[in-house]
Amino acid sequence: MRDCLSRQNGGSKPLSTDPGKQSLLLVHVSALLLGFLAPALKVIPASASAVVFGRSLIQCIALGILMYFTGRTLALRNARDIRSVMLLGSLQALQWWTFIFAVQMTSVAVALIATFTFPVWLSLFEPVFFPVRFRFRNLLSGFGILLGLALLAPDGIRAGGWSGLLSATASGFLVAVVMLVTRKSVQRISSVTINFYESVITAMLFIFFAPGTMTLGYSDWLRLAYIALFFSGLPYLLVTYSIRHLDARVVGTIVSLEPIYGIILAAVLLGEIPGPVTALGGTIVLGISLLETWLSHRADREFLEHPQ
Repeated sequence: MRDCLSRQNGGSKPLSTDPGKQSLLLVHVSALLLGFLAPALKVIPASASAVVFGRSLIQCIALGILMYFTGRTLALRNARDIRSVMLLGSLQALQWWTFIFAVQMTSVAVALIATFTFPVWLSLFEPVFFPVRFRFRNLLSGFGILLGLALLAPDGIRAGGWSGLLSATASGFLVAVVMLVTRKSVQRISSVTINFYESVITAMLFIFFAPGTMTLGYSDWLRLAYIALFFSGLPYLLVTYSIRHLDARVVGTIVSLEPIYGIILAAVLLGEIPGPVTALGGTIVLGISLLETWLSHRADREFLEHPQ
């Protein structure tokens, strides 16, 4: 009887016992949680510098606790790794600031779409740093991204001037630079260790260069802790588990749905409904970026190991 039922069901496993199906569900949950990130950051009444400082401080404390209980080491092998981690920390600090500043200065839709141009920047600059053949497809993708950003520009200007759109575009470019530097210079250090040092260096940089903007209220700290744990840390853990059972391209493509979830959540929670031209530009940008993510196996794995 049991064999008969098994044959009728095609021998399929229930969701609770199938790691692949569980992982697929968890990746979608992680993308949804990441979608809350930009709308949640937008409502914090503090400067971008203060938000980056608070988030990085909370993240380095959480990662330090995680590393202590999991027995991971903080040791860096040589001077080259130290220099690379310091460079990555500085780049990550700038990338976080440009992203949060863009969210504050323009709509969530414009900020997310412009930031998620990073797969195209990665494909354009990868042949400069690595022995990878440049493809004509990369050039077409670049022109497509420029067209999409041009369509986003009017809505971005109405929402907060050129500064928001340009900052978000810079954020996407910096995501690609961080990936390239990581692949080029840091190959034997775990992603958790790199993220820990990035958080520490970011907090130190903002204390040193922007001490007058570090004003955060008690409720702001609570919001940042909630954001860091549930909209950054938890999705990272879910993706780390899921990538063991799914192809990295599948995971990377699903996680790249974050801006779509974020735009929908911003429309529902903040009333930020994109206009038709913005929707068209966003469709072009996200479509090209998703295609590049799917076609580039290495790019999506690096993004999953070093998330926003």
